[in-house]
Formats: sequence, structure tokens, C-alpha cells
Amino acid sequence: MALVVLLSLLVLGSLLGGAAIVLKFRHLTRADRKPLVRTPASVGLPYEEVRFPSENDGLTLRGWLIDGDAQRPVVVLLHGEGSTRDDPIGLLEVARDLYNLGYAILAFDFRGHGESDGDRFTGGVQEQWDVLGAVDFLATRGWPRRHIALLGFSLGAGVALLASKEARVAAVIADSPFASLREMARLEGPRRSGLPAFFVPALLWLAKLGTGADPDLAAPEEAVKELGIPIFVIHGEADAFIPLDQGRRVYSASHHPASDLWIADGAKHVAAYTTYPQQYVDRVAAFLASVFKPARKSP
Repeated sequence: MALVVLLSLLVLGSLLGGAAIVLKFRHLTRADRKPLVRTPASVGLPYEEVRFPSENDGLTLRGWLIDGDAQRPVVVLLHGEGSTRDDPIGLLEVARDLYNLGYAILAFDFRGHGESDGDRFTGGVQEQWDVLGAVDFLATRGWPRRHIALLGFSLGAGVALLASKEARVAAVIADSPFASLREMARLEGPRRSGLPAFFVPALLWLAKLGTGADPDLAAPEEAVKELGIPIFVIHGEADAFIPLDQGRRVYSASHHPASDLWIADGAKHVAAYTTYPQQYVDRVAAFLASVFKPARKSP
């Protein structure tokens, strides 16, 4: 009798545990959608509201094109998880500073974020399709891929690196990139889910089953090894969210002689710009100038 009770309790515990994992999976993969608060006009920039389809599944993505002159090189700005194209880390200020240096800008919301369609977050796996859709859109507006650079923050940094091989862009600037989604899940999974660490593999399995997104396809460190373009990795020395070691590894994976790494002393996660705004712009401008011919300055 005692054995039957024990087995019943084990089965019940397994069922309850499984139900808890499923609920946590649904919560963790649902995008944290926030409304837009500002527009480029908030920092004195002219802009055009644009929309275009993501590659593969055709979700409608919405964004801003700042200066539609295809004679300028264009920088695509990619926000972080749970944020938007007006990311308060200084995304619009970066857009303004790069525009003033002669670059066109495309900033858009990833799937499930801001004003774009979709309701799931896949850790960079399907967000790659969004970047490919953005590059395709720019091609329809006259930009050759060799005149396109990607600048991503956190999730956006990882996605930029993951998508850049297929996108065939000129360069990537990765601000606070992660090296591997699976590693980040091990680091952040228990805190975000409230479940013990040994449940993380089950959450990743459910993520793959429920969204079709294989977490092993989100490994920027591995993706960089196959890139033939320069990358510029920026990482805060005091980043408590994505460890500095991950940024170092992403940089070390690049074999391009023009790739560069800047460790921003004392800066927290995606805070290099707000901590050192002029140095940030100077370093990014120097990197882009090494990739493109000098951009035409705005009047």
C-alpha cells in the first residue's frame, strides 16, 4: 500500500511539474510588448513610416526609415529583447549621431515587439528572418547589400551576427552580444522561470517543440567563425546580464583583420553609449569609415 501511495505521489509530482514547465514556457516565449514613446522627430530627425514582411513567415514588421537617399550607406539598428525601435538605451540618439555623420538609418521592431506582428520571442532564431526581411526591403529601395551595416544591441547584436552571413551585408556592430542562446538559458533560465536549473533543458525542448525554434541555431560565436566580414564588438566591462566573456568570445571567433573589440570601462549592459557617448560615436564612426567610403555628411 505504501508503495502505491509513493508511486501515486511521484506521478502526481511529475504531472504538476510538467504543467509548471508548460506554463513557464508559454510565459517565457511570449514577447513583452511595449508601446512606442518617441519617434525620430524627438531627436530632430526626418523619417518615413515603413512596413515590410519578415522572410520565411511573412509577418509584417514596422519601422522608420531615416533619410531614404540610397547614395548614403545605411545602418540598420536592432533593439534588444522586450524593447522597441525607440529603445531608451539611446537608440534614437545613436541614430541621430550616425545620421549627422552621413548615414541613412533603418530602425524597426522585431516580431512580437512594438508595432510589429507576432506574439512569440524565439531568442534570435526566427528574429533572424526579420533582419533578412529588412535587408530585402532596403534592396527594394535601392541599397546594395555592400552598402548596408547592422548595429544591434543585446538580442539585436546576437541576431545581427546570426543573420549577417545570409544577409550578405558589409559589416556588423554588436553591442553586448551573447555567445550562445543555450548558455544564456542556463544563466538566466532559473531566474526568469523561478524553476530549478535542472528544468532548463525541458524549457529549451518545449521552446523548440512549441515555436519550431531550435536554440542551437542561435549561437553567434559559432556563426562568426563563418563570416567573411568585419565585426566590431562593444561590451560593458560591468555587464551583469551578458557576461563580458561572451563578448570576448564572439570577437575572438572572427578571423577578419579589420574586426575590433571595445571594452567600455565600468559600463553596464548596453550602456556603453550612455556612459561614453562621444567615444562610442567616434569608435563606431571609425569602424564604419574603414568599411565604407566616407559617408556624405548631412547639410
